[in-house]
Amino acid sequence: MRLAEFIQSLFTEGKVGVTNQPLELDEEQLNATKIILQQMYHEDVLDMPAPVPDFSEESALWAATYFYHAVHLVVMRDAGEEIIEEQLKPFRGDINPSVIYSVDLIFRSLPNLFELAKGLAPADVLVKKLREIAAQWPFSSVGVEIEQSLAEHDVILSNKSLKTEYIDRIIQQKDQKRVQQFGLEKYIYETAGEQIKLFWPGFTTQQTMA
Repeated sequence: MRLAEFIQSLFTEGKVGVTNQPLELDEEQLNATKIILQQMYHEDVLDMPAPVPDFSEESALWAATYFYHAVHLVVMRDAGEEIIEEQLKPFRGDINPSVIYSVDLIFRSLPNLFELAKGLAPADVLVKKLREIAAQWPFSSVGVEIEQSLAEHDVILSNKSLKTEYIDRIIQQKDQKRVQQFGLEKYIYETAGEQIKLFWPGFTTQQTMA
């Protein structure tokens, strides 16, 4: 499956099919993928809290190619660390709300891929790499246990749209560790108030634990 078909399938069906090796990413495929990513953005913004961050084509395309290679690497299983490092290169641009949201169009599927990879080989180099990228993109990785997070947390929480969606995801996933690890209790209460105890009975705060 080529990149554009891969992203289209992820967008419309929520699943993908892959061969053992990723196919070449030529200019035609990249341009076709950009169009699909723009369509994804315009449909997804309808469900996002306003005002929604703008679309960043560069970061969305990076996420699409990264995820494309990551899925193939999970399937291959025998790729060495050198190949993994070569194909899974980090994003080099500045991080802002538009970048975070555009990357999320693809990376919201990252937790499922991480769980699949971890189930196949928990100590694998690829699993470590996926955990690292999950830490770099906390907005998209709710439910994945991460050791630390970079400055993106501040960017998320300073943007009304991203903050609302992020906290909603944490509540839906009941990600207690994420809440306590990054001191997000007040945002949970801002969103749900005392009602949080009804649909998240096990929710605790540092204060109640003390």
